[in-house]
Amino acid sequence: DIAGAGFWMLITYDASLDKYVLNNPSVASGSGGSLGYFHMREEYANNTSAGTFTANTPTRRNLNTIVTNTISGASSPADGYFDLPAGTYKVFATSPGYNVNAHRAWLWDGSIIPSLLEGTTEHTTANATTVATQTRSIINGILTIGSPITISIMHQCNNTQATNGQGVPADVGFNEIYAE
Repeated sequence: DIAGAGFWMLITYDASLDKYVLNNPSVASGSGGSLGYFHMREEYANNTSAGTFTANTPTRRNLNTIVTNTISGASSPADGYFDLPAGTYKVFATSPGYNVNAHRAWLWDGSIIPSLLEGTTEHTTANATTVATQTRSIINGILTIGSPITISIMHQCNNTQATNGQGVPADVGFNEIYAE
């Protein structure tokens, strides 16, 4: 990220030049315009938790709010799913887990096993003798798809936490934001 401006620089190998080249994906190659941006998140009213997280049960995160969409053909039909047209995408997504011991998120299209992109393995505290913690599984990578696809963020833990295992509210007067 260039000075927090949200622009990413990529270094790729160009076989025709037989060397590595620096690419700036903030401008689409050959198009003269900016790349598209699609930002969805799981958002609820102030002081609303993200819900129960059940052990050993893959759970689809409820991405219910489109923040920004400048990609033609990208949309959110319902229930946490989102549609992307064919293309190559830089993906950065996070999903919180609270008091669930281990948890991990992944990008899934319903058919590819185990996933399109896998998130980091994370751990939270999950016992009565310590203060419970919330951590985030991070999905970060490049996704190339050859045809339009419907995707969701899936998340799984190994210790059930009722009510707020998928995220604890901050209760500071703004909407609560969990998975993005």
